[in-house]
Amino acid sequence: MTFEQCPAELDVLFVPGGTGQTKAVLNQKALHFLTDRGAQAKYVTSVCTGALVLGAAGLLNGYRAGTHWSVRDLLPLVGATPVNERVVIDGNRITGGGITAGIDFGLTLLAKLVDEEAAQTSQLAMEYAPEPPFDAGLPEQAPPAVVERLTTMMAGPIGEITRALEDLRPGDTDRPIR
Repeated sequence: MTFEQCPAELDVLFVPGGTGQTKAVLNQKALHFLTDRGAQAKYVTSVCTGALVLGAAGLLNGYRAGTHWSVRDLLPLVGATPVNERVVIDGNRITGGGITAGIDFGLTLLAKLVDEEAAQTSQLAMEYAPEPPFDAGLPEQAPPAVVERLTTMMAGPIGEITRALEDLRPGDTDRPIR
């Protein structure tokens, strides 16, 4: 579906995370679409780095939000208050942390859209009962060398999106596409 074909009123506006977020932050058409649909959506949501795109569209200004730990400190650049939680609910804004927190986010949203039993049924269906083999899922828990290794690996993409966000005023959808 194209932006033009998308209904004006949405129950859920969702922005995923992952690669490509810098391009989305710099895309005037995408930001305008998000700003427009977010103004009317029942829930405005994201997981992982998708929060930075929501924020770039001006949809997290004044809201508490979560995202992947490696970019959480960038949330103030888009007017959001960073929160270190797997799922953050602030009004009709629901944001999830990085990658696996997306499952928690999805179950939380399902409970809101349908009910808790539907979310619990879905959780059981996917046998979601995490028991990670290592206690290294958060920077506060992981060995310092592991945190440093991942931080180094992510330095390029994080620097790229940081520069894009520093040039942005949240909700500024009138600047040209780069």
